[in-house]
Amino acid sequence: MVEHSPAGHINPRLLIKAQLKVFENNGGKVFRETITGIQSKEGGATLTTNKGNAYRANRIVIAAGAFSNFFGLLNKRLGLTIKSETVLLAKVSKAEAERLPLLPSLLYELDTPELEGIYSVQPVLYPDGNYYLKIGCNLPEDLYFENDLEEVQQWFRAGDSKSNEKKILGALQAIMPGLKIESYTSKRCILPRTKGHTNPYIGQIEDRFYVTAGNGYSAMCSDGVGYLMANLISNGKLPEGFNPEDYVPILE
Repeated sequence: MVEHSPAGHINPRLLIKAQLKVFENNGGKVFRETITGIQSKEGGATLTTNKGNAYRANRIVIAAGAFSNFFGLLNKRLGLTIKSETVLLAKVSKAEAERLPLLPSLLYELDTPELEGIYSVQPVLYPDGNYYLKIGCNLPEDLYFENDLEEVQQWFRAGDSKSNEKKILGALQAIMPGLKIESYTSKRCILPRTKGHTNPYIGQIEDRFYVTAGNGYSAMCSDGVGYLMANLISNGKLPEGFNPEDYVPILE
């Protein structure tokens, strides 16, 4: 199935920059600090940060990700399965990138013993001045992390992503046999998956606390998830047509 324009690809950094700009234009304030503690009290909650500041809030939304269970901010852990992901960046020339301006983003839900769930994005210009086509997939060699932050950090620092390169490269060459690749490199990533259902978490977990978490598609659906969460906080319910049970957060 081909979905035509405005379908395409998203630059997550530019997306967040745009979303924060809209937020600020509507009276929101951005504090570029890391929350290190949350203390709930009658009448509100106090958030402390790595810069020693404290902020009071009536309601708190936690946009949870792969690292959210490691720092004790919630009274209970979120039901998240955390797995490693290997991404391959195939370097191409500017001419090759310009040859493929209409190449669509790909979600290829094949399932084989070698790999599963391929995704790719057309060649785009990266900050180093080179053009790369990005491709990734699920592999039987992927790692699953439980409660050990050190294991996750070790994966990012020295994980063996290179052993997965040839398999992913082979898939890319099978899909695009005419692609002229100059070189390639792998990047290490992790992603969370919600438990109990395959939808993102969008719900209230305790008094004054709300949470959302995705399944590796947060950039693509962030505006929609934000719309649902805003309705939940403002009106006490999701918009008509959405069943809250389909998005209920699982706690462990």
